Amino acid sequence: MMRQYDEIKKKHPEAMLLFRVGDFYETFGSDAEKASKTLDIILTKRSNGSASEVALAGFPHHALQTYLPKLVKAGHRVAIVEQLEDPKSVKGLVKRGVTDMVTPGINLNSELLSGKEHNYLASLYPAKKGNWGLAIIEISTGSFCYAEHGQDELLTALSSYKPKEVIHPRDMDRELRKKLEEAYYLFGIDSWAWEEDYTFQQLTSHFKTNSLSGFGLQKGSPGAVAAGAVLHHLKRSEYHSLDHISSISRISLDDFMWLDGFTVQNLELFKSNSPGGTSTLDVIDKTTSPMGARLLRSYLALPMLDKGLIAKRHDAVEALLEIPDFLESLIDVLQGMPDLERLCSRVATGRINPKEMARLREGLKQSATMVSLVKEQSWVHPDAHPDVLENLCLELEHALVDDPSAIIGKGESIRSEYDDELARLRGLLNDATGTLESIRDREANATGIPSLKLAFNNVFGYYLEVRNSHKDKVPEEWHRKQTLVNAERYITDELKKFEAEVLGAEEQIKSIELKVFANVTEKAKNYLNLLLKLARWVATTDVLASFATVAKTYNYCRPTFVNQVQIQIEKGRHPVIERMLPEEQPYIANSIAMDAVDASIAMITGPNMSGKSALLRQVAIIQVFAQMGSF
Repeated sequence: MMRQYDEIKKKHPEAMLLFRVGDFYETFGSDAEKASKTLDIILTKRSNGSASEVALAGFPHHALQTYLPKLVKAGHRVAIVEQLEDPKSVKGLVKRGVTDMVTPGINLNSELLSGKEHNYLASLYPAKKGNWGLAIIEISTGSFCYAEHGQDELLTALSSYKPKEVIHPRDMDRELRKKLEEAYYLFGIDSWAWEEDYTFQQLTSHFKTNSLSGFGLQKGSPGAVAAGAVLHHLKRSEYHSLDHISSISRISLDDFMWLDGFTVQNLELFKSNSPGGTSTLDVIDKTTSPMGARLLRSYLALPMLDKGLIAKRHDAVEALLEIPDFLESLIDVLQGMPDLERLCSRVATGRINPKEMARLREGLKQSATMVSLVKEQSWVHPDAHPDVLENLCLELEHALVDDPSAIIGKGESIRSEYDDELARLRGLLNDATGTLESIRDREANATGIPSLKLAFNNVFGYYLEVRNSHKDKVPEEWHRKQTLVNAERYITDELKKFEAEVLGAEEQIKSIELKVFANVTEKAKNYLNLLLKLARWVATTDVLASFATVAKTYNYCRPTFVNQVQIQIEKGRHPVIERMLPEEQPYIANSIAMDAVDASIAMITGPNMSGKSALLRQVAIIQVFAQMGSF
């Protein structure tokens, strides 16, 4: 077993292996020392077949969701090594393998993911000459994009996306690494994984294309190298099923107002600079779904420059405020909306369970109601109406019980009527007593033995008991098993078959449910692209509803844009300070008018605490709001 452990450890030397042994996850050697310290669990030592003692630390398998988050949050890369065979059916060593790799940026574990935050993994390729390459991927939602630009622009883009992990060439410049380490969790990849031919092959193989021109990429371009390297990294981390990552898009740095890390921090867009304080996002986030919350963060981080696209969002918000009761109806439908994006990724990777699939089913029903409501009100949504996937919803309705268990075998998951054999076996279990009575009655009538008894013992299972006075009526096909003083006991082929079915019914039911659920999951995979489009439409709707709610609640107005280099704000208010004031204290609004000809610079004076910084920040925040499509 330790040889088996060593072989897996050689393949993933940088990861902490949680090695499944029976009902425990064990760690060995230096992994055990780290696990013991991080988790505060007992460290022991065993020889484990080696000449010297090996450190050992472990915990029960059912406690994985308690301990795994602690390990990842402490910065450990964790490889979960499962038993790939049933120990009952295997002689000797059970086959084991890595079934999951969890790192800060590679994660599908719902216990570790924040519903309102993206979990981006970034790939940075600092080319020796010319532009650098950047790829951003989120395996929990299928989002994949790239950029090619100079060093400063890409580092600014990196700060806007705030990835949980950044992979880079292992031989990257030491000074750059030290600078990045201050803000990001870094992981170096061998230089061969960044070669032109290899990264090109990784991308064309994944997307099943002969070239990359359809994605705006070229073989060997910095963006292609960064994107190919991140796919290599995911496959090496045992993520082979990535069907939900069906495309890659270009991040055009000319399409967004890029905010560097200092500006984001100074404006307190996502996090207050005071402990326990309120951020800008806290004030304007009225989203209902996790998908909407994440999309709102993206809008706030990346305000747009295209006036046409901005106007579409403003038009939608304005319409939401003008149609009576429409906003409230939309929010009612959004209540309890499951995270369709992340459920898609679990379908794609085959990691979804029946309870989560039922949530997907409910999400499809809610989405269909929402699309119907939008069509009914003739609301002009910025995106085209999505397919509501009626066929998939019906399939899940027919296949899954109303409230399936999370683990197959721990309660019902599949409807009996969905599979004939499943219905028969469940009927067998539910009506075992009735079936036995019918067998006894039938045999009593056929043999003319009125006192025939049917019972069970642990020695030879179900049996028929015949009194000595009726021995002469016993059919030849019955097999005598035991002779008593006043009676004899027999078994029949039918009873043995029934006994085997009853005793094996639970295992068979589990086996059938596993098979049926796997088939249902495969059917759901066929809808992945449409599912993701639907999820993103729902998320967009949620964000626009949030914008409308904020505008209505806080009395915000629609901004307009001019072609000149000019800004004019009448009675502007700082969104956070206004909300933090005592209810009886009115906010003192400030106006500002500047243009390139008469006043391209304004000097603000006043005593301490008079609001100079607040005015500076509110002008910037109002501009950010306007360009992200909010009032």
